[in-house]
Amino acid sequence: MGPSAHSLIGNTRVENSPDFKLYSDGVNRNFSYKKNIKLTQIEQVEEYLMMGLRLVEGVNIQEINSRFDMDLLKVIDNQIDKMLGSKLFILDKNCLKTSDAGMRSLNKILVDLFLTLENNQITS
Repeated sequence: MGPSAHSLIGNTRVENSPDFKLYSDGVNRNFSYKKNIKLTQIEQVEEYLMMGLRLVEGVNIQEINSRFDMDLLKVIDNQIDKMLGSKLFILDKNCLKTSDAGMRSLNKILVDLFLTLENNQITS
């Protein structure tokens, strides 16, 4: 709630205006200050990874594969090998986690992962 707030409902990103006047005027006019953006499959995968890899438990690969009808490790094969080799990621059973070093450089890692996903052309 409030100016600049974001949420995700299904595959739709909902953004409130960052402008307080537009936001407050919109509240009085049935929320006309919101912007709805339908996310593509790749954007959904990227967001899932971005949020999940920030958690200590990481992301469940089977859940990603099932949810997005893909084989994540196959799609990011070269990238994941580099990250595991550099000890930036930990593959624990079916969970992909960041190591302490990986967490410190997660933004860079995510950029590399996103480029790999986009280059492998996952489509919705």
